[in-house]
Amino acid sequence: CVTGVQTCALPIWCAMTRYVGGKARTARHLIPVLQREVPLDAQWWEPFMGGGNMTAPLATVWPGGLASDFHPACGAMWSAAADGW
Repeated sequence: CVTGVQTCALPIWCAMTRYVGGKARTARHLIPVLQREVPLDAQWWEPFMGGGNMTAPLATVWPGGLASDFHPACGAMWSAAADGW
């Protein structure tokens, strides 16, 4: 992880948190469009990982991704999950 902006390359398969303003509804519509338009070997960066609602579906299709969030607690939570918490 990087100090300031918590950045972790994680194989995230399910969202761990819920947030009313999250991207869960958007992901349902955006992922099929991305699957049609983006090559399967593409690398990606999720700058607002939050609860992982967009990150989890992206990681199942394009495993070469990076997720980050400005909020230190969010980055710390995902880092702990990646370390087996």
